[in-house]
Amino acid sequence: SFRWKLGDIDLAGQLEAQSDGKLAHIDLALTQPSALHLRLELTQSADYPWTAALDVPRFNPQVLLDDSSLDTVGATLKGQGDRYGGTLEGRLDLNDYPLLLQPLRARFNPAFDTLTLQQFNLSSPRLKGNLAATGTVQLTAQPVTAALDVRWSDLLLPQDLVGQELASHGAINVHGSMAKYHAEGDVAIGPPGKLAALS
Repeated sequence: SFRWKLGDIDLAGQLEAQSDGKLAHIDLALTQPSALHLRLELTQSADYPWTAALDVPRFNPQVLLDDSSLDTVGATLKGQGDRYGGTLEGRLDLNDYPLLLQPLRARFNPAFDTLTLQQFNLSSPRLKGNLAATGTVQLTAQPVTAALDVRWSDLLLPQDLVGQELASHGAINVHGSMAKYHAEGDVAIGPPGKLAALS
């Protein structure tokens, strides 16, 4: 077992790691600041194939984020891949809204200077519609830059989430850095049956 302090955050739990020289197993179970269970298997070969499972029961994130609009968060995720990337799928819980990753696939190039988002599909059983994105991130650029294509369709946001019921569909391309970026595309949004195009 361990008990660490990271800034103002207390970490406590158990960590087990073992390897036979061919396959490594890591099992991490946190009890503070929230419950968390991570299981990782890593094949010790050239491309380091891995599988992982993460379970985070719902908890109040205020222990980590002082000024957050989130009351509860949680996650159940599974993934697999190798040293250059992988696939992640599962469920994220944000307040009363479950979000489904179906899936997220990303990969580094051999030089590890470019990350390609090959697939990102997001939906929710509580929200009509879906969102998808692809793109690339240039990691060695100064500053880091990205080019992303984001598309959504049949989206219906409830009143308790955005103040009034809104429907939307669209596609945009975003490129640049966090400090300076440009976005263009076609977006329609408005009350159901009364959507307006945004220029």
